[in-house]
Amino acid sequence: MRELTFGSRDEFTRKPIAEKIIKLLESNIDVSPLIIDGKWGTSKTEFCFKLNKLR
Repeated sequence: MRELTFGSRDEFTRKPIAEKIIKLLESNIDVSPLIIDGKWGTSKTEFCFKLNKLR
């Protein structure tokens, strides 16, 4: 099984969004909470796995 990364699969072109989230979280801005919202089946969980591996 291939590892879930934006490099192996990004059919929704969400890597730029993930990079902006990482930049925001690493900044000095106090961000709390961060919510990823969407309907069932829109790959929110997969996005979070990929986001975690991007940083």
